[in-house]
Amino acid sequence: MKTYGVPVNGLTIKNYTGVEKYALALVREMMKQPLYRDEKVVLYSSQKIEALEPLPYGWEWKIIKWSPKGWTHLRLSFEMLINPSDVLFIPAHEIPLLHRHTKIVNTIHDVAFKMFSDSYSLLQNLRQRWSIRRSIKANSVIAISEATKKDIKRYYKVKDSKVCVIHHAINPNDFETEDFDVFRILSEFSLKKDNYFLTVGRIEEKKNISMLIDAFEKYKDAGGVCQLVLVGNYGFGEDELRAKINNSRFRESIITPGYVADEHLPALFAGASAYAFPSKYEGFGLPLLEAMAASIPILASDIPALREVAKDAALFAGAFDIDTWAINMEKITKDEGLQRELVNNGKERLKDFSWGKTAKQTWKTLRSV
Repeated sequence: MKTYGVPVNGLTIKNYTGVEKYALALVREMMKQPLYRDEKVVLYSSQKIEALEPLPYGWEWKIIKWSPKGWTHLRLSFEMLINPSDVLFIPAHEIPLLHRHTKIVNTIHDVAFKMFSDSYSLLQNLRQRWSIRRSIKANSVIAISEATKKDIKRYYKVKDSKVCVIHHAINPNDFETEDFDVFRILSEFSLKKDNYFLTVGRIEEKKNISMLIDAFEKYKDAGGVCQLVLVGNYGFGEDELRAKINNSRFRESIITPGYVADEHLPALFAGASAYAFPSKYEGFGLPLLEAMAASIPILASDIPALREVAKDAALFAGAFDIDTWAINMEKITKDEGLQRELVNNGKERLKDFSWGKTAKQTWKTLRSV
């Protein structure tokens, strides 16, 4: 019997970011793929994850209770010593400190800290550095884009054959929403349809929010009427970004609702004039697919990962090109032909991504080590 282990303790938190959403959606889809006769899967966690219930045949829980910090490196390590899996797949977690009898397949989502270390705290930099150096020692590494694979090979001595590219995906049906629901939810946030640019994610330095605000102010100075909606909690650089928003001449047009529940996001996407993705660096850019599914145009930074994912479904500008971002904001709100073109291109591009495809490729990688 070959045993595949998957740590999912990261899914015990309340509010998921992109990495947790990836892990949840991928594991759910992997459950739909039939196991071979001599295979089983063990999910490791400190508690059962309701969103993964019920488990299909051949899947089981291993509940590892552990109160203090160190669940992965202490308690999961101990489990790998006394009752190891043959293969441990880590979609959104660090590799346990000890795993000598277990082969490792690990997903690396990005190496942003190597290029933009000033966008992270000292502790975050040290932890990222340590974690990635251990991650590249896995038996096989999954990169979420060709851009991420190139960065991994650029900064670390890793054989090309060791790193495989498996893209993220979304369930497009999750972003289908009725007009009534759109107007109802927008009213809760005091928003009007087709009257705001939307960004979803942490409000932090590495997401280039400061530049986006500068571009938005230029857009408003030129007579732009749309608002800017920044959905998400604050991250690194919170004090500076709060001050920038509060001191903006267009403060009343910059909306910061904080974390928004997943069930409200489809309506916020559908009601937006465009999705704004100003990041300095991304490993993939999942909101691009969400914007495509919601049938709204995209404004994006001209960086490798976003180019790779969006292709001709976005209007690009340099990550530090404030003037072009402001021009693109005006262009996307006034040029209906451009809007339709980007939306239609997005619908075609979205066909290249599915969780079923991602799960099949992941299983192929796990079975190959």
